[in-house]
Amino acid sequence: AVAVLSACSGGDGGGTTEPEGDFAFSIAPSTVSVQQGESGTITASVSRTGGFTGAVTGSAEGLPAGVTLTPIAFAPGITTSALTVNAAATAAPGTYSVTLRAQAAGVSTKQTTLSVTVTAAPVPSATLAINPNAISVQAGANGTSQATITRGGGFAGALTLTATGAPAGMTVTAPVIAAGSTTSAITVNVGAAVAPGAYPITLTAAGTGITAPTATLTVTVTAAPVPAATLAINPTAVTIAAGSSGTSQATITRSGGFAGAVTLTSSGAPAGMTVAAPVIAAGSTTSTVTVTVGATVAAGAYPITVRANGTGISEVTATLTVTVSAAPGYAVTLNPTAVTVAPGAQSTSAITITRTGGFTGALTFALQGNPPAGVVLTLPSGPVTAATSQITVSVGAQVAAGSYPLTINVTGSGVPASTVTLTLTVPSLGGLSLSTSPATVSVTQGQTAQTTLTVTRVAPLVAPVQVTVSGLPNGVTASVNPNPVTGATATITFTATAGAAVGNVNATITGSGGGVTSAPVTLPVTVAASGGGGGSGNVTYNFCSISGLPAFVAYQDGNGPWVRATAGANNSYSFNIASGRGGVAYVITSGFGSDMEVEFGTTAELNAYGSDDCDGTITTGRTFTGTVAGAGPADFVSIVAGGAFTQVIPGVSSNFTIENVAPGPFDLLATRLSALNGTGKFFIRRNLNPPNNSALPTIDFNSADAFDPVQRALTVNNALGQELATLGLYVLQGGSGGAIYFVDIAPSSVTTRNWFGVPNDRRAAGDFHLLGAVAYSAQNDEDTRSVLRVFREATDQTLTLPAPLGNVTVTSLGAAGGNARLRTSYTAQADYNSQWLVGYAQGASSVSILASSGYIGGSAVVLDVPDLSGLTGWNSTWGLSAGTSTQWQFTASGYSVSAFGAPQIEEGALIRSATINGTITP
Repeated sequence: AVAVLSACSGGDGGGTTEPEGDFAFSIAPSTVSVQQGESGTITASVSRTGGFTGAVTGSAEGLPAGVTLTPIAFAPGITTSALTVNAAATAAPGTYSVTLRAQAAGVSTKQTTLSVTVTAAPVPSATLAINPNAISVQAGANGTSQATITRGGGFAGALTLTATGAPAGMTVTAPVIAAGSTTSAITVNVGAAVAPGAYPITLTAAGTGITAPTATLTVTVTAAPVPAATLAINPTAVTIAAGSSGTSQATITRSGGFAGAVTLTSSGAPAGMTVAAPVIAAGSTTSTVTVTVGATVAAGAYPITVRANGTGISEVTATLTVTVSAAPGYAVTLNPTAVTVAPGAQSTSAITITRTGGFTGALTFALQGNPPAGVVLTLPSGPVTAATSQITVSVGAQVAAGSYPLTINVTGSGVPASTVTLTLTVPSLGGLSLSTSPATVSVTQGQTAQTTLTVTRVAPLVAPVQVTVSGLPNGVTASVNPNPVTGATATITFTATAGAAVGNVNATITGSGGGVTSAPVTLPVTVAASGGGGGSGNVTYNFCSISGLPAFVAYQDGNGPWVRATAGANNSYSFNIASGRGGVAYVITSGFGSDMEVEFGTTAELNAYGSDDCDGTITTGRTFTGTVAGAGPADFVSIVAGGAFTQVIPGVSSNFTIENVAPGPFDLLATRLSALNGTGKFFIRRNLNPPNNSALPTIDFNSADAFDPVQRALTVNNALGQELATLGLYVLQGGSGGAIYFVDIAPSSVTTRNWFGVPNDRRAAGDFHLLGAVAYSAQNDEDTRSVLRVFREATDQTLTLPAPLGNVTVTSLGAAGGNARLRTSYTAQADYNSQWLVGYAQGASSVSILASSGYIGGSAVVLDVPDLSGLTGWNSTWGLSAGTSTQWQFTASGYSVSAFGAPQIEEGALIRSATINGTITP
């Protein structure tokens, strides 16, 4: 300190004073734990300052007995030193504070404290476990378990296992567990004389330097099984005709170690019956029992006792009941045994064959003698092996009235011949008269008219009546349905072409059947000039600019000719469908192409479809703009309002324009569908009526008008291994449009999944959920089967997909007037029995044909592109072109509610449909 103060005093001494150095001393860590007989390490460090470079040495104070520390020494230039703490095996466990001092020449001594903890060395040990610790061994057999050693305290030596407590006749062995190993298999051998019971066996594991652990193995000895067998007969009863044989099967079930041969014998058989069965060899289980019944054995039931014997087992028995049936035979009956057939008609009688006594052969039927002239008896054409057949009797128109017994011979192999008689009665011809209602008919050019024909038969006439209509003017034809008339009435449809002669004529109607001809009936027919189709009629089609105005309209009454229709007031087309069913065709054109729509239905269906777009008042839809908020770039937003629809993709733009919104108040529905997970969110705003060309309030999916759907369970059945998609739509009150708000595409094996709906507090009374499932093939996702259910409240749902679509054929009918014509044919199925739609597309031009079940009237569905080329105003560019590849799509639908075109939206409605696609070049 004096030297430092002197150096800083600013004296005038002529020389310099060297600075004195120092060092710092530290250890890391400051604590160390050492096990008896082990060592630990710390690091000592010095840090020299002020030019000090000398050696540093040190010492330790406070080390307990048995604990040593390597010397502390730092040569010049050395700053760290590893120190080893050694604990002898005799060092006492505990924690000791040791003072470490470091000194060097010319500087002060430094010290620090080291905490030394001595821990006791582990004691070698082992534990023994037996797994399983209880086994069951049959007397005379053996069993196994396993001994497992868990070592501790460093013990790794070998262990010897010994067992005590085993009864006489039982030995327990286990190999030595070698050093380093842990398990040994234990084998228990139980002599045959050891009594059944539970025996606790003590196992001891001895090893050097450890206390021997023990464990208990409980050996339960069970008695050795007694050899035995049981006998079963299958079937337990057989029926055998006298003179024949039959079989059953004997089955032995062995137990108690019995495996020897078994001899089968029987008793109780009557004279003339033998029962034989081969020996069941050692190791086998079955033998066929053959029963032979002599021809003289009386019919009846005979219980036969079958016995089984073998070495070392008791005899076992079973009963086989043999029922002997009578000798082969048969009985033939006719139903009816007498038929009445009018001239020109036919009838049938059913043949029933009852075979007895084991007879299963064929029978041959032949008429005895010749039938009366004009009577044809059709018998089974060959030998009859079935239990039923049929006889058909046909009577010619000139067969005289009377009774004719027809005797039929019946023969068969091995059975006696017999005869049956069918009595034929031919009645007198009777009489026939016709009448019409109305008694006069008026038909307009290009249209049809009908009258009802009543056929009155005079007993005993029952024959069908063939009707003819004559005396019609040029351009008028008549069709009778049905013809011939089998019932009491038929419909006569008069069809007048557009150029039919106008005026009054008398048509003549006659009928004949069963050899009887009616007196002719005169029906006055008036042919009126056509008014062009735009004025009146029982079917009206309305068109509005909101859906497009047609360039051409035509109609067809029943299967009559197509007639051009002209527009009346407000683009309304009215025409007469007198037959109750018909078709309407119209063409909507655009700057890109044309769309021809053809609809076939009943009068009521066509009227409903004709007023679907509007009520006949010319209306122009409103246009609104708007903005969407609260939707991400991966979302799709659908918006419906007043029957109009638009879609927004926020990743492209958040602004939208919606056009053709119907006049009047409307509810607005917007749905947000995420492309990432297929789920959505709702936005509903009610009772809007803004002015045309205005902006709608912002559709904000984070606002109070937006809400999350509720989650419900959906089960889908009958996916048939196809790909499966489920989806939900929501339709606002008044049916003003709906939007998809969730899609779930998953393998069809996922039959139970979630669907999402609108909570009850957000629904209006007239809102509906539409929940659907669509199955499609991985190779062609355009060919689909689908089911759609309509309901109000969001609840758990089950949907069953309809059957696969049957065969659909598309063929070419050739060309007419520059247009190609195609035909689609299909047989209706139970799941798709409401309506059928086929569409054809060639670039920007298309033709679609829709037909209802009310129009088709049966299962044969045939949809033809109509030939309209001969009608005034037809443009051949509107139809299909020959030689051009044409895409077609056929859809068959079945509705649980009455509908034509689009299904009716009501509670519980179920819509099933299937679609198939293809290509054809007409």
